[in-house]
Amino acid sequence: MNEEEISLNELERELLSLPYFEKIEKFDTSPLYPELEACWFLIFPEVNVHRFLHIDEDNEEIEYKERFRPIILLHGIHSSHLTWNWMAQHLWADGFRNIFAVELFSTMDGVQNLFDQLTNVIDLILTMLPNYKFVTIIGHSLGGLVSRYYLKKINAFYPKVRLCVTIATPHWGVFHLIKPITQMILVLTRSYVPSHVEFVRNFLPRGRRMTDVNKTLLETDVYMTTMVNLHGSVPLLAGTDGVFKSKPVSDMMNIIVGVNHFRLHKNNVSYLLIKNLLLSKLKVFKLRLLYIKAPKGHIEIDNEYFLEIHHRENHGQRYPTSGFIQLKDQTFIPIDPLIIFVGMSNKSKRDRISIKVFQKRALLRNLKIIDQEIEVPLSSTEKQVEYIVLTAPECQTQFSIAIFSYKLKHTYQEE
Repeated sequence: MNEEEISLNELERELLSLPYFEKIEKFDTSPLYPELEACWFLIFPEVNVHRFLHIDEDNEEIEYKERFRPIILLHGIHSSHLTWNWMAQHLWADGFRNIFAVELFSTMDGVQNLFDQLTNVIDLILTMLPNYKFVTIIGHSLGGLVSRYYLKKINAFYPKVRLCVTIATPHWGVFHLIKPITQMILVLTRSYVPSHVEFVRNFLPRGRRMTDVNKTLLETDVYMTTMVNLHGSVPLLAGTDGVFKSKPVSDMMNIIVGVNHFRLHKNNVSYLLIKNLLLSKLKVFKLRLLYIKAPKGHIEIDNEYFLEIHHRENHGQRYPTSGFIQLKDQTFIPIDPLIIFVGMSNKSKRDRISIKVFQKRALLRNLKIIDQEIEVPLSSTEKQVEYIVLTAPECQTQFSIAIFSYKLKHTYQEE
């Protein structure tokens, strides 16, 4: 069956074979602190933007962070801006004052409509707050997909986002767990609507939207935007957050938190990480693959490689996440900037990571040709770039990597 041609009837047939319907149904999707609904004020009705103002509390001891970039919160499918009550309350208690949440348009209006909505939301907020040039976006599930699509297709040409955190977002599509997504739709809506089929089609691994997002990588991703992928983990459902598979994305900072899909944006571990990013307490580094070069006379037909990068603070990951990099000529040079790893560190000047390179061999056996620990420079103020070349001892194949590091800027005075 072609993944892009899933029909409504096929989704219905999937439902009939669900072995764990009760598990998803028991997830608590109700907002925490429902009494905080009165703290949300609708300021832009045309695009459903609410602003959080906790007018009953004014603690003089709090260092108000009004100078910090506006924070835009995007909820998941069949949720609402009230799902951010817990997060907004904590942000407010820590002194952040420019907190906005968007009530996303229905998927019945088409997926493109969600992207257009976010574009208008960012423009309106930056117009209202002229001191700011950039915003921070935090998106849960579908909200993460919408924000990442915006970063790749719009922000790449007109940069307005410096930090984007996606929480429990299926960046690699919903196909592998099509049953839970079908189930969640039914639990929350109790009905079938054709728009959900269009939604699923767009966010299959090889669907149009996911293909666009995962293949487009421009200079903005390297030098302008920090993307963080928080994904959950459920002990009895290894590799998933209870709804979607947890899979790293090479151009994002990937962090695993042991919480299920519906609670990942309402727990202290996630919030502490987000808070430290907002306060610029963490330094970011990105590894960019520049080229792979085989020595003259030693090129073999269809040499294939993959890399493994490990860092103590981050989820170690493989690049590419599946398959191999093919070296068909003597030199492989990526057409677009190729980020193979994004990490964070709380060290002052330098940190260390481990890089392993494997070459594909017959009978599914892979030969490790490089196993090296390298130092990563960490910039405390300005951007910093260092270049390294890793050479395989036996075959002398070279892997050139640029290490780009910076400290997040968070106030409009710094940007």
